[in-house]
Amino acid sequence: MSVFHFVPHTHFPNEYDICQNTSVLRYKLAKHRSYGDSYFMEEYKSQYKKTYYEDETNLRNMAKRRLEVIQKIQSPSHTRKLLEIGSAAGFFLDEAKKLGFQTKGLELSKREVEYSVTELGLDVEQKSVLDIPLEIWNSEFDVLSAFFVVEHISDIDSIWSRLSSWIKPGGILFLALPSSFGPSFTTNR
Repeated sequence: MSVFHFVPHTHFPNEYDICQNTSVLRYKLAKHRSYGDSYFMEEYKSQYKKTYYEDETNLRNMAKRRLEVIQKIQSPSHTRKLLEIGSAAGFFLDEAKKLGFQTKGLELSKREVEYSVTELGLDVEQKSVLDIPLEIWNSEFDVLSAFFVVEHISDIDSIWSRLSSWIKPGGILFLALPSSFGPSFTTNR
């Protein structure tokens, strides 16, 4: 049974549902898409004025800031096994690996997986999180991370079931999600 109960958003009922338990918005007009090479090159550039790879320094600095937060919360004596869902080119995983984390990534883009594996020596699989059986990683990870990924997964119950199953008791779930209070939502719903 799902813990999520969505109802139409009060002001935008045709575009969004809102979870009555968590206040998370679900965008009803989202279309399934694959995040192939074009996203990391052309689409990223159209949004940020540089390709994903040209933005590597900024992305690595953001990864370091995120990892500082994790290290403040989690004891360094932990095994520190980390999974990133939607790992892109692996910059976050690479920075985590430098800090002693055992890392694993899941990424849809073939090009990004190849880069992660061949250039950075990371353990990244070209799979959707929904392609991984629920019971395969029972209480496996100290840290589960996904940055602007979860909102693109249509089967919300399946993603939360996996995250709940894969994280160790006392582990950290580190997500970045769009906010209905953020600049993107307020300027372009």
